[in-house]
Amino acid sequence: MIKSWIEKNKSYLSHPYVWIGASFLAYFLVLGHFLSAQKKLENLEKNALFLKRKKEWAQIKGLQEKKILKQLKNANRDYIETHLQKMIFLQPEIKKLQALVHCDPHDQERNKRLDFLQNGKNMLQFKQQHFRIQKGFQEVDVIQEHSVEMNATDLKCLLANIENKSIGSIHPDGCPPHFIITKCELLKKPLDSNEEIFVVKLELIKREIAHE
Repeated sequence: MIKSWIEKNKSYLSHPYVWIGASFLAYFLVLGHFLSAQKKLENLEKNALFLKRKKEWAQIKGLQEKKILKQLKNANRDYIETHLQKMIFLQPEIKKLQALVHCDPHDQERNKRLDFLQNGKNMLQFKQQHFRIQKGFQEVDVIQEHSVEMNATDLKCLLANIENKSIGSIHPDGCPPHFIITKCELLKKPLDSNEEIFVVKLELIKREIAHE
């Protein structure tokens, strides 16, 4: 049957345009198969990369959880009172004002500024509220009662102590609980000089291991 069909269409099949068309058809079929295989290969590579990154992220997350758990076990439960609330900010300005006031003790403006900086008015004060226990952990909201002024070095030192991470040459002091910063108000104080002073107010979550 096929042989008779070929004989019947022999003249048609021998036409060059037929062979050219057949060649183009074969080319597109091969090209389509190649593109389909290439797409499948790309999808396999994407899936493999996704699984690799997922595994890496799981490992990083596991290490972070172990680090946090170790931190919680060694944490100073009174860290806010013994460390954060004892920090003194803008010490270079304090020393400068002390020298100027010593030379001119009647300068009211400098005396007022010095009193603000060194007599507790520019120190951190926190209130703790909304205690809760979740899955063996104790959490509490820590709210800064008033804004404080600090320079860039002070800010780095504060963040190093809160985050329990070194920032350049500045290292955390002591063993803090696990803090999470939930709100940070940071304003640069307008000054005529080249000094940088920031007005800072924070809200945190303090997380500790629950103690019965």
